[in-house]
Amino acid sequence: MESAALRAEVSAELWRLFVSAAYAQAEVETLEATEQQVDALTRLVRRRVAVGEGRPVEVPRVELELERVRNDVASARGSRDAAVAQLGAWLGATISRVEVPPTPPQVEDAAAAGDLAWHPRVRAALARATAARAEASTARRSRIPAVTLGGFYSSELDREAIGGRLAVELPLWDWKSGRVRRAEAAADEAASRADAERRAVTAAIADAVSACARTRAIADRQRADILPRAEDSARTLERTFQLGEAGILDVIDARRVLLAARRDVLTSARERDIECGALFLLSGRELP
Repeated sequence: MESAALRAEVSAELWRLFVSAAYAQAEVETLEATEQQVDALTRLVRRRVAVGEGRPVEVPRVELELERVRNDVASARGSRDAAVAQLGAWLGATISRVEVPPTPPQVEDAAAAGDLAWHPRVRAALARATAARAEASTARRSRIPAVTLGGFYSSELDREAIGGRLAVELPLWDWKSGRVRRAEAAADEAASRADAERRAVTAAIADAVSACARTRAIADRQRADILPRAEDSARTLERTFQLGEAGILDVIDARRVLLAARRDVLTSARERDIECGALFLLSGRELP
């Protein structure tokens, strides 16, 4: 029972580390793609200025934006390396790359609550309570007087004798009341702990259901509503800039909004996978 509870805890921590490392890798790739796009924009601005279609002040502005993105890339790479190293330390292996895992399946509220008697933590607490009750029962039985039965047979030339004996040991000085009370108190405490553990697991599952639903809704909204709008705005402003109808600052601002939207998509997806994976494991299931 204890090993099953420990396995569930280790699985939850490994899942969190795995998801964190995977999305850290995805964030690096997103930032590297953004760096390439801003670098291309920088070259475009330089060409426009060289042929007299742009203002010279636009060059340092876009170059500063490129350096800012490069700093973000370096920071994200450091975070990725740390996350991958943590995961590798837990697995005892060297890891070079982690792919984003599939989103954990959705768990219905009733299925998540289920029969809590099968939950590893509850099973371990119930097993401890059962052992404590058995110990209390043994202590109570130890006060029962010991009874010894015996018999004998003897034969001589002039007689034969057959008899029996009954011996009862009475604990006149020690009825083991102290041991019994201690065992009964331990059994009551174990039963209370088992009930408290069941209540704690129920509360944890309810919280995990709420967290999974909340993060799933946020992730869906980020990907379906916010990101497409940011992408459309950035594309429109870049085309407008190429036609000479918008300034570089507008393009840089749109690029920043787009990058923030892409990073928010990854952050919300990471939180969704962590929370929904925790719910999946907490409900007594195993992730594929």
